[in-house]
Amino acid sequence: MVIGANPPLAVFEGFLRRIWGNLGIDRVAWMNSGFTMVQFRDEATRDMVLESGVIHFDKKPVILRPWSSDVETIRSVKSVPVWIRLLGLGLQYWGVNCLSSLVSTIGTPIMFDKVTKARTMIKFARILVDMEIAEHLPMHIHYLNERGQIMEQAIEYEWLPTKCSNCKKLGHSAAVCKHSPTVIKKNSEPSNQANPVTMITSETTADTPISRL
Repeated sequence: MVIGANPPLAVFEGFLRRIWGNLGIDRVAWMNSGFTMVQFRDEATRDMVLESGVIHFDKKPVILRPWSSDVETIRSVKSVPVWIRLLGLGLQYWGVNCLSSLVSTIGTPIMFDKVTKARTMIKFARILVDMEIAEHLPMHIHYLNERGQIMEQAIEYEWLPTKCSNCKKLGHSAAVCKHSPTVIKKNSEPSNQANPVTMITSETTADTPISRL
């Protein structure tokens, strides 16, 4: 789906075949849920497309998801797939179960890129995570290591969609929001309310440490 636009199928299909046609597209179909389904010839090609990151149609981001039978339009508006990088993560935590456990504190893991699964470049682990886009996103993951110590892992986001602070929808800012109020009241009284700080703690406990590779 395209955030902030709803192009006609013929136009969007032409765009998709122009950028992915050399990879082998079997068919492109519009779904009643509001998504456009693109069927490739094999799963490896699909994964390569997902790993390539964000593409843009008419300067608007195209949200890519692997096919699932439980895709829900309403939920997809609230959450988007985002590639994250876990820099400097110890190699002992690069197993699929360990990585899934770590990123499940911020969203739902969808897939790992080929380099991460093969461990051919031990610089950062790269995971596609389905997560809700909030005003203040977590920048760290806290987890319990095998020695019972609480560790802090930094999160790097490859890309994040724009979220309107007015209508809370994705794809535009408040400055261009069509639902902006006509009258804006200014509050002259200073606010003493501090911004909340979210602590993300791994569900793993000392009794169930994160498994080693």
